[in-house]
Amino acid sequence: MDLLYQIIVIVVSVTLTAFVTIIVTNKQIKASVLTVNKQKWLDNFRTLLSEYLGSVDMTAGMAICFLNGDPIMSREIAQKSYVDQLIKMTLAQEKLLLFLNDLDERHNKLIELIHSYAFMIHDGSAHNNYTTNEFNTHVSHIRKLGRKIVNEEWEKIISNNKANKQHSESSNKP
Repeated sequence: MDLLYQIIVIVVSVTLTAFVTIIVTNKQIKASVLTVNKQKWLDNFRTLLSEYLGSVDMTAGMAICFLNGDPIMSREIAQKSYVDQLIKMTLAQEKLLLFLNDLDERHNKLIELIHSYAFMIHDGSAHNNYTTNEFNTHVSHIRKLGRKIVNEEWEKIISNNKANKQHSESSNKP
């Protein structure tokens, strides 16, 4: 009877150990995949934000050249450059908007800023009412909020990695 009891204890112990190992490993794999996906999202968001901001700067410059005149380029060339940049900006804007989560307050604020800037830049009749400083101030708000989102998301990734590492180390202790 003692031998049967010892065998049962050993089988139960081995089974529980295997079960716990499977659960911990599964959680580690999920955490790792989530971290990788968050990192990809962040990398793509950063790229899209920089493309958008670059196109915004060029579009504002071309808008001012087109509407106020430019000593270097003709009005027709300025208008064509403005329209070309406007198309690039709109495409970059739409790509960026697809990456934002309207359930997140920070993302909602960025969406509002992007839409209000798009209104400023698309409303040709109002361009004469906007100065370079107003364009730059608006873009500065977009840039600051975009950086804040990037930094906060990066901090989440780092803290998740630390938590997963600590959990992993504590799970591996005998």
